[in-house]
Amino acid sequence: MTDTQKIQWKRLSVEAAAIVASILIAFAIDASWNERQERIFEQEALLGLQAEYQSHRKVLTRQKTQHLLILRAITSLMDAGQRGVWESDEFSIDEAISYLRVPHTTDLGSGVRDSLISAGNIEIITDKQLRYELSGWDSVLDELTDDQRVGSKVVLDIIVPYYTRWGVPLGGSTDTFEESPMPSAARLLASDSDAKRRLLSDPEFRSILEARFTFMSHATGEFVTVIAAVDSILERIEPSLAD
Repeated sequence: MTDTQKIQWKRLSVEAAAIVASILIAFAIDASWNERQERIFEQEALLGLQAEYQSHRKVLTRQKTQHLLILRAITSLMDAGQRGVWESDEFSIDEAISYLRVPHTTDLGSGVRDSLISAGNIEIITDKQLRYELSGWDSVLDELTDDQRVGSKVVLDIIVPYYTRWGVPLGGSTDTFEESPMPSAARLLASDSDAKRRLLSDPEFRSILEARFTFMSHATGEFVTVIAAVDSILERIEPSLAD
């Protein structure tokens, strides 16, 4: 082999190596760019999830407070039925009766989480445990909403017809506890001792109170689990945002 041929092969080898190296560098740059874009997308998704679940926690905490309020109202009615006299300092009897007919549902909505899952982008979240908890969120929330649906049926199928037979007005707000949901026209039992006595001593009303209390207390207990799940998700989001 001549010196010229050796030089040509050497030059071709160098050129080939340069081409391969440039391709590998291009792949590395592209992979690095894609990785950077994925991390940017992850951070945006995490910020959205953080805001979403912070909002969830506020709503759930407020609703838990409302459930506890209703449980206290029911307890006051049950105690009055046993003692034959109204003794609550927290509620008037009319307020307690009005709270009893308020159905509750929890519809949080999870736009950021749902969009990640439906688009197949949940894997962008690098924290495996966080992905698992986000994927299982529906099953956790369903335990609460299922209880609330049963409670709503008790209100609509049993309590409302019962109040209708008794002539208790059903107007007024049913979605806020900043003010009493009881319309002014419902203030009738406090000034009618005979009607109050008959209602509180009615075995059917006592059974209704027991049923409402059972479902409300079970639903209230589910809030503990759901809020704990929210807190766990928020706690896992925080260090991922700091990375």
